[in-house]
Amino acid sequence: MINNISKEIHLITYPRCGSTYLSKLLGDSFQKEIYRRHLNGTKKMDPEYSKDNDYYNDAGSKSFKENNYAITVLRNPVDSISSLCSMENFYNKNIDIDLNIKQYTEYYIYFFKDILKIVDLMIDFNDINIHKDSILKYVGDKTNNSIINKNYSPEILDLSDHQFLKSSKINKNYECIKEKVKNNDLTECFNVYNNLITKCKSFK
Repeated sequence: MINNISKEIHLITYPRCGSTYLSKLLGDSFQKEIYRRHLNGTKKMDPEYSKDNDYYNDAGSKSFKENNYAITVLRNPVDSISSLCSMENFYNKNIDIDLNIKQYTEYYIYFFKDILKIVDLMIDFNDINIHKDSILKYVGDKTNNSIINKNYSPEILDLSDHQFLKSSKINKNYECIKEKVKNNDLTECFNVYNNLITKCKSFK
């Protein structure tokens, strides 16, 4: 018997990896709410429409997958960590950037270490905009969600109330922060990244 239930879609991502754009793309196109979570991150990172960490304890189970579909996005560690630290620095000039880099480097490794156990789809960050139509069709087919709005036009805005930036590059300290990130030992981060990049779904 074919399961025609429309599955709930969950974006479980490291911060600054395109979940804001993807949630709008999928949500506006399918005309439904998309759950977002930066799993095991700090509370301030989590979007308003999200489930608690505990909700995903059995995300890899058959029972969870019957009604849910989990997606993550893989982004180069230098870019994702730099973007996250730069955004926080933009809204709080007094943060300890070196400490932030250390914490978010550790979080990158921790987050991606077992992510394949709980997600159904991993997307290369660089494919999000280039192959958005293919991604949309693929996710729709996998989740039994029909594309209702075929004219999605992205509108991502800076939201100071949520300390969110559309692009962290507007921070004048961005390049300096990026150099600091590069000067840290990212060996383990890149080991994780290089292993997972081959696991990303190809939309080319």
